[in-house]
Amino acid sequence: MRTRTFRVIVYTLASMLALTPLALAEPPQVTGKLETVDGLRVLTVWGSDYERGFAHGYLLANEIIDFAGKALVDPLVVASKEVYEQKVRTVVVGAFKFDPRYEQELEGLLAGVIAKLGQDGTHQKDLGRAVTLDDLKAANTLADWHAFYCSSFSVWGKMHDQGQVATARNLDFYRLPGIIEQQMVMVHKPSKAGRKKWVSITWAGLIGCYTGMNEEGVTITMHDCRPGPPSVSSGFVPRSLALRDAIETASAASALDDVEQILRERPTMFGNNIHVSSPFTGKNIPAAVFEYDPNRKLDGGVTRRTADPGTGAGTGLPSSKSMICTNHYLLRTQPIACERFDTIRASLLSLALDGKGVDRRAAFGIMHQVSQRSDGFLTAHTVYMLPNSRELYLSPATATQSAPTENVWRLRLDDLFANKQAAIKRLPPSSPTNAAPRTPGLRRSAPQKGEGK
Repeated sequence: MRTRTFRVIVYTLASMLALTPLALAEPPQVTGKLETVDGLRVLTVWGSDYERGFAHGYLLANEIIDFAGKALVDPLVVASKEVYEQKVRTVVVGAFKFDPRYEQELEGLLAGVIAKLGQDGTHQKDLGRAVTLDDLKAANTLADWHAFYCSSFSVWGKMHDQGQVATARNLDFYRLPGIIEQQMVMVHKPSKAGRKKWVSITWAGLIGCYTGMNEEGVTITMHDCRPGPPSVSSGFVPRSLALRDAIETASAASALDDVEQILRERPTMFGNNIHVSSPFTGKNIPAAVFEYDPNRKLDGGVTRRTADPGTGAGTGLPSSKSMICTNHYLLRTQPIACERFDTIRASLLSLALDGKGVDRRAAFGIMHQVSQRSDGFLTAHTVYMLPNSRELYLSPATATQSAPTENVWRLRLDDLFANKQAAIKRLPPSSPTNAAPRTPGLRRSAPQKGEGK
């Protein structure tokens, strides 16, 4: 009887324990997936801001800890770890205002890391301590307190081989740890009403937009400029998050107005050229550069530059169907010389005079001429974007070669958002779209003194 009673008690206790949250603990719900598709890393996240952040953190936990630590205290970024701890992490980051939804996403990101690695797993040896929310904020403001370069152009109408609009872009930055290995495509599927799906080329732990295209074909890319005298000293919005607001809300039919409104409402700490393009209807101006800096006494901080000859700010190309963007203003300050700008302009002029429109081969060739290839500096990725068909061609840097390389992937955004297998395809090395020939008589240029500083 005692044996039976003991067994009943043990069974009852075991049953009760089995119903406790601890025993029923399951892997957390992760609203995301990390894949390698045809050799290309792709992170897809969906749901609320917190859920997307949690999925991002959980799926890339080790990379986030590694990148957040190494990049933030790298000698190319700060003079010492002490400077980062005493100035950047407190004073600089404290000057920024994070929207509550981005606070929630970064909190979710850190929670995802902890859920995957445990609290002890957040310790980063370069920092000598655990990575915190402030470090994640610092990583997402890195583009605001540390300059980088970049080059881009858009062509449309007669300047494009299919009469549509195309945008080509190089993202140039320092050779920080992880900048090549951790580069990836990120597919964003927000559940919040009024927020559009979009794709970015980015790195682990970063939630903003640097190079992106949304579901309606609106593209946004970031470039540095020397800022004008600031008229505000606090309340800055991290520019990658300002661009995220823009790309998640801009519509094809009103893209330029939509982006301008977003930028006007978000003070920036640094000087920017924000290059925007959208589908070409045959009548509209589908591309513009927004000169955007903390001098809000001048045009409210934002000056729109288009290729419309009526603005007096065109490139001088015969058809006036192009827009070039590097790292200097044309309207907010007196323009300075930029060899990369002149190289792109000369290439487009040559094609125009020959009666040829820009195709993928020509675009990659032009961007190859202005790519950065040095011990401390590189072009992390080159993209060629077609807003009308919502296609993006990506050529990322490799461990031995700055972008663009012979490695090119085609991304069809409509298929990507619909989870179709044909959404991403690696082009064969022999494909003419992979070629990046130099235009005779033109040479690759390095950043000019004073650009992007």
